[in-house]
Amino acid sequence: MVKPLPEAGKPANFKSAVGKFEMIASLQKNTISTDDAGSLKIIISGQGNIQMINAPEIKWPPGIEGFETKSTENIDKLSVPMKGQKIFVYPFTIQNEGEHVIPVVEFSYFDAGSQAYKSIKTNPLTVTVKKGKGNANILNTPAKNKAVKNNNTLYYNRWYILSGILFLCALLFLILKRNKITDNKISLVNEIKTEDIDAFVIPVNPLSTAENLLLAEKPHQFYKELDNCLKSYLSKKLKISGQELSRKKINERLDKCNVTINTSLLVNSVLEDIELNLYAMASSKIQMEAVYNKANEVVSLLDKQVC
Repeated sequence: MVKPLPEAGKPANFKSAVGKFEMIASLQKNTISTDDAGSLKIIISGQGNIQMINAPEIKWPPGIEGFETKSTENIDKLSVPMKGQKIFVYPFTIQNEGEHVIPVVEFSYFDAGSQAYKSIKTNPLTVTVKKGKGNANILNTPAKNKAVKNNNTLYYNRWYILSGILFLCALLFLILKRNKITDNKISLVNEIKTEDIDAFVIPVNPLSTAENLLLAEKPHQFYKELDNCLKSYLSKKLKISGQELSRKKINERLDKCNVTINTSLLVNSVLEDIELNLYAMASSKIQMEAVYNKANEVVSLLDKQVC
């Protein structure tokens, strides 16, 4: 019978996290302009029911406007208890120039080892805001001011509208960048055509070029090369041409080859990890090693299970 968690000493911000965790916070940029959207990144790592962890609440001070939080995870689902990390990214904008402080963020969990509630906090972060290029001037021209003042709703909400436009522009940029990377990936994988699958020989270590970039600590190049190496390996091992290679096709072929469910889950997990890191900020060598080891384990398992 599973005992309920004790009520005594339960923090007000406790949200069912059980295990042992650490938390760090950082800014994508310490200096932004009034035209930019800033980005606060919080990483919670450790072991326990990490999949159930939700984004910690940010108490934004006046003058800072927060937007919808995005989250990614890098979790070893085969370990007991689960271990890994969840990454939360909080976009924000600031209207006024000067130094602004993002306050302490608190996260509480129940430590299964000590059987007690614990709270961990980030350090406060300072962001410097400079005047943007032109937006203030555009809003202050006589013609624009007259039009804005004739519409009170638009005038008083102009900063919210501007923030929304900036956020949409940033989102569009990320989508275009992602599509460009995806096109590059497809073109590289397509080099292995249907008639070339049998001719292509899997090297002793199909991830060797990615391993070299890992040792050189070049995260962006590492994840791109690991993506190419792993998909080239899957194309050959599962006999899928580059033109047909997709997550759906990979899962269909894994099922056809009677690959175990745990191995199939691991394949999908490492593909997701690589894809997320292709578009995220540069990760640490420890994170890179974790993704590489997972990809290496996929290669080892498939070599044993697929003839």
